[in-house]
Amino acid sequence: MTSDTEAPDTRPCILILDADVIVRHLIAEYLRTCGYRVAEAASAEEALAILSHADVPIDTVLMDMQAPGTVNGFALLRKIR
Repeated sequence: MTSDTEAPDTRPCILILDADVIVRHLIAEYLRTCGYRVAEAASAEEALAILSHADVPIDTVLMDMQAPGTVNGFALLRKIR
């Protein structure tokens, strides 16, 4: 017997913020193989948008503190808190 509804995905979700696409994708792929859900952002503004509109709660943010954009990593950290 199968169910029409899927069980909710309870795996932790990590947001990765890094402008370097290669670094970001490598970290994301590794975390996925470790069983985490992953969201990716290339800038602090993109990370804020993901945090504001995420369908799933973000459990951890892994970020480059010198992220490009009008908001740096330190300012983003203050906004996240």
